[in-house]
Order: sequence, then structure tokens, then C-alpha cells
Amino acid sequence: MLGLTMLCLLTEATAQSNYAAFELEREENWRPMMLEDVNGDDAKDIIYSHYDPAIGRELHIHHQQADGGFAATPQRIEVKTEIIAIGFADLRPDPGKELVLFADSGVFSLSTAQAGYAGNLKLLLEWDL
Repeated sequence: MLGLTMLCLLTEATAQSNYAAFELEREENWRPMMLEDVNGDDAKDIIYSHYDPAIGRELHIHHQQADGGFAATPQRIEVKTEIIAIGFADLRPDPGKELVLFADSGVFSLSTAQAGYAGNLKLLLEWDL
């Protein structure tokens, strides 16, 4: 029994060096989280949707930091009312994946490296739903 206890303590002590502690409080938001590298640092960032009646729909992105933890304050990306679905793909020469926005008028890419939609939104495919 002593050998098993020692093994458990040893395993616990050595395993913890692989992880960084991070606590994400989302209140009543139980929507799924996604992991994507949107800034091109080869580390997965935490992404989830958020809705506030005063602001509207947003994506919140907690960028992974060099120590393995995540930024406490998320980057907030406005989700326009015309957008019906969001995906991720590496479509531009800039590092990281871009948001792929599906709307009733077409499919667009949006970089999280640039603020806002002006000069950032790129049409990929046009259609009329």
C-alpha cells in the first residue's frame, strides 16, 4: 500500500509541470468552447460565443500565453446580425486562422489581428439565399 501511495504522490508531483492553472468564469454561458490558433503563435486559443442584450452577439477569444495560461480579459469580436454561422480557416498570408463568416449574401473572412470590419472583411464567395 505504501508503494502505491508513493507512486500516486510521485505521479501527481511530476504531472503538474505540464499544465498551467487557468480558471474561466462564464456565468450562465454553457455554449461550447472551441480551440483554434487565431494569432499564429502555434498555441490554441479559447473561443466561445457570448450574448449581451445591450451589446449583441460577440465571440470572446482568450489568447494562450507563453506560460500555457490564457489571457484573463478576452479579445471581443462583434458578430453582426447578418452572420448566420462562423468557422475558422487559414485563408490569408497573415499568421493564424481567420474567422469564416457565413451570411445570407455570401461567405467572408475576417482577421482577428485587425480591429473591426472596415478594411478587414474579405468576400470569399457571393450568393443570394
